[in-house]
Amino acid sequence: MEHTKTPWRIGAGTSTGAVVADEAVPEIGGSDAVAYYGGHLIAESIAPRNAAFIVRACNTHDALLEYFRAGVALGNTLGHPDATAADENRAEARYDAARVAANAALRAAGVA
Repeated sequence: MEHTKTPWRIGAGTSTGAVVADEAVPEIGGSDAVAYYGGHLIAESIAPRNAAFIVRACNTHDALLEYFRAGVALGNTLGHPDATAADENRAEARYDAARVAANAALRAAGVA
C-alpha cells in the first residue's frame, strides 16, 4: 500500500500539531474534518516541532530515495566491464535528474 500522497503540511487551527494532506485518508477517523484541520488528517497530537520534522521528512523522502538509488546504480555501472557507453550515459542522466529533484525537494522543504 502506498503512503498518502505528498505534499504533507502542518494543519491549521489546532493547539497541538496535526499533519494533513490534500488526499483523503479513509482509514483515519476525522480525516474528513478538512475545515477543522486545514486538510485531510494524517496524524494529530504531535509536538509542533516534531510535526514540522515529520512534514519535512515525508515531503523529501521519495526524491532522496531516488537520488540514493540512482547513485548506487551509477556506481555499479561506471567502469563495469559489461557496461556500454549508452548504459553509462543513462545512469549518469538518471543520477543528474535525481540530484536536481532531490535539491528541489530540499529547497521546497526549507532545508537547502
